[in-house]
Amino acid sequence: MRKWIKIGTKAYDRVTSIVASKDVIKDISRLSSDGQTSYLEGFHSTLNHWIPKMTHFSWLGTICRTSSAVLHFNENVKRERKRSTTGEKYYSVTYPKFKYGDEVVRERKVPPTFNYVSNIKHVLLSTSKEELASIFQHYRAELQCL
Repeated sequence: MRKWIKIGTKAYDRVTSIVASKDVIKDISRLSSDGQTSYLEGFHSTLNHWIPKMTHFSWLGTICRTSSAVLHFNENVKRERKRSTTGEKYYSVTYPKFKYGDEVVRERKVPPTFNYVSNIKHVLLSTSKEELASIFQHYRAELQCL
């Protein structure tokens, strides 16, 4: 390992005080949570659902579908676990191919919500025609630049 700051210098003391501070150490422990990879895979699955790879979409269609996928994923990423009336969690058993038929027990989640749709409708219906036309012209000009 190459030492590029000599121990005992002002620079070394300053870097050490920053890197070894309580806040930085606490932040580093939060950077790599166990769920990061599964959330990324979940987002890719959502994206593939909204924009299938076997179908061609225009540039604007792709932007709209990507935006819809992001809104859907963000609204439903941390859904609560499904519970019975007595408060017990629901579980399901699956048999994935990668486990060669072995069962996997998973907690069931509540069904996804689609509240973002009503929010989009509200924005579209409350925006004036002139403003919508100017937004359309803005994106049309961007499309022609590509």
